[in-house]
Amino acid sequence: MPEVYRTFLLRMGRKSGELFRGSDLLDLDRPEETDEVVREILNESPGFVLPPRAHVLLTHQGYSLQYTVAEGGFDTPAWWLSEGETEPGGHAQSFAELLDQELQLMEKLHHDQHGTGGHFLEVGEGYLRETHPARVSEERPLDQPERFVEAGESLSSSGELFRKSLGKLNSEEK
Repeated sequence: MPEVYRTFLLRMGRKSGELFRGSDLLDLDRPEETDEVVREILNESPGFVLPPRAHVLLTHQGYSLQYTVAEGGFDTPAWWLSEGETEPGGHAQSFAELLDQELQLMEKLHHDQHGTGGHFLEVGEGYLRETHPARVSEERPLDQPERFVEAGESLSSSGELFRKSLGKLNSEEK
């Protein structure tokens, strides 16, 4: 397994936050769940066979997967396949490039979301829910700091929640 991917798994493999949102990273505790989804995708992709030493990095929405070929070394290309395809549909030159592409996408989505006024974030017991006001409503969460309350009590502006959370973390570290 490439060193870059091993490092990613060690540091973020269990909790990667918003990174690869909408995708399921390999669950290190239950790899059989990923194996089942991979089998379903491959069943829908007649003629395609994963290369020897292929390692599935993640599945996306149950219809595509990304994989690398475990050749050792520092880094290796990452390929993706969608169901129905007989060959990989694309690739990143390395897992590090794949991470960079994902981070760029996250930044673009964040920028676009910020431009429309943000969203509300509700943090509850064991769940996190985003609420995006309709654009025609002209409701902009970023303009409504009065709607921010302690996490878990009500909807709150994610930007404010993030800033307040950082403040709490910084004060706990001191």
